[in-house]
This record gives sequence, C-alpha cells and structure tokens, in this order.
Amino acid sequence: MPPQMEAAITAGQGQAPQGQASLNKVGSLLLADGVAILTETTLTINAMQNGQTQTVLQGNVFKTNISSSGNVTGFVQFNGGTMLSRLQPNTHERVSKTDGTKQNIQIVSVSPQVIEAKESQIPVPQVNHVHSPHVYTFEISAGQDPKCILRPTCNCLLRKRFVMALILVGVACAITLPIVIPLAASGGNNNQWWRNNGASPGLPGGGGFIGPGGAVSAAAAGGAPAGGGGGGGAPAGPGA
Repeated sequence: MPPQMEAAITAGQGQAPQGQASLNKVGSLLLADGVAILTETTLTINAMQNGQTQTVLQGNVFKTNISSSGNVTGFVQFNGGTMLSRLQPNTHERVSKTDGTKQNIQIVSVSPQVIEAKESQIPVPQVNHVHSPHVYTFEISAGQDPKCILRPTCNCLLRKRFVMALILVGVACAITLPIVIPLAASGGNNNQWWRNNGASPGLPGGGGFIGPGGAVSAAAAGGAPAGGGGGGGAPAGPGA
C-alpha cells in the first residue's frame, strides 16, 4: 500500500487529496470493518463479506475539495463492487447547474473534468449538485484517525415508500367508506322513525313503542298513567 494510504488523507502541491478512512455504512447499507480508499480519481470501499475483505463499492470522484478545516468533500459515482446491485437503479438522474438550471440526464460515466451523459457532456465546473441513486457525497474528516461519511444524493427509495403508503391509505378508505356510510345512514333513519312516532327508545314517559306483542302504551312502558297528571274536565252542564 502506498505511504499516503497508511495514514490520514494527504494532498501534495497541486495534487488531489489521497488516503484512507474508516466507515461503517453507505447510506442505509451497513458495513463490517469498512475502509474508504481515496485516490485522485476513484473512491473504493472495502469491507468484510463472507469472512474476507472485498471491494463492495467503487466509483469515480468529482468536485473534490479540501475545506479550511482540512476535511475532504466531493461526489462519487459508484459503478462497481459486490454491493452495487443493492443500490437503486439509475433512474431519475438530474444535474443542478451553477446557473440555476436543472437538466434530466442518464449518466454514462464521470471524471474530475466532465459528466458524460447519453444526451450531452456537462463540464464539472458547471455542476452544482447531482441527483442520482448511484451518486453519493462523501466527507472525510481531518486528523490521524479520519472517518468517512457517505450520503445519498437521491432519496428515491424513501419517495417510493411514501407513495406506497399513500396508495395503501387510499385503498383502506375505499374499502371502509362503503361500509361505514350505509351504517351511519341506517342509524339516522332509525332515529327519525322514533322522532316521527313521538318517542325515544327506552325512555320512560314516551309515546310508547312497538313490542313483539303489538303496541305498548306509554304507561306500560314506564311513563305516566294515561289521563294522569292533568286537571279534571269541567262537570257536565244540566241536560247534558
């Protein structure tokens, strides 16, 4: 292994940063004993798989930069490795340019100088951001024990899961509403019948209700006796 690979990330005069750093995941993919190896043009991710160290992801880097704190940042477009198939397919790829415009593309390859697409070539200095399931941003911390963090540029999987959740909610509503609405309407009609007949079900003193044996008077239902509670009528006059 070259000397610059044995310690922290280094960069010679006029050269791109190189070195290695530890990492434990790529986006949501967990790694065992992961190591990111950065060269002038590539980023290689090695990790333990099936009891041996393998190259799980590898790709070309572009827009590499060293911050004032010494951290190394950039983009990598993964195009190889044993875990490449676990990334989402190359769909919904888009480039946001420094002039504010956006362009839908299908990436063929990338280099520190240009992004090669089926439709056109885009110079890297004109690129502000790339949205692609295979393109990740990386940040490698400075120091003698550097760490590498890889973040996806496209949350296509999350968006797909959100859409599926909305579809499931819609299906649930489509199944439930035809059952709930008739039941609610039926309950309203039943209450209207009691109002039309001058009573409330199960309330004493109402106008009665229909039982198995026919009409039951309010008195029998627990209300006031018929004719009770009111004043007597005036006596009949003579000759009535």
